[in-house]
Amino acid sequence: MRINEVLSLNEGVIDFVQRKLGLRWGQVGDVVKGSVVAEYLDSQGDTIDSDKYIDSKFKLINITAAEAEKYREISDLSGWPSNTPPEKVKGWGIDDYKMNRIRRNDVTYQSLMKHTPVVSRRGFIINGNHRIARAIELGMDPIPVLKEL
Repeated sequence: MRINEVLSLNEGVIDFVQRKLGLRWGQVGDVVKGSVVAEYLDSQGDTIDSDKYIDSKFKLINITAAEAEKYREISDLSGWPSNTPPEKVKGWGIDDYKMNRIRRNDVTYQSLMKHTPVVSRRGFIINGNHRIARAIELGMDPIPVLKEL
């Protein structure tokens, strides 16, 4: 066996073990520790309290475009009084500057696997709101997300 083959085999085994231990994700169905997701959220520069997810678990799943639209709607409506008309709320969580920046990037299934949106148990988009909005614009289906269990 050549040295490159041995190194590749070792990397594959390490990746497999890390995924099985919940220390990383890479394939649909992987279950990840909340502490790993909290660290990921912190690395994304989020201002949310990522510590509240440390004891949770997240699963990498594929969602349909219709589910993504539902999650966007939940995210838009969160924090608004219940009597606020939906037309006033729609899209409030989308920043024009960030959305234009994400439109210039190449959003693909693979890029979303690398920078995976994170969704709470109740369907609120914790991280990746603009990436999910862009995926919907592009008609992407399925869309990978880390969903809290």
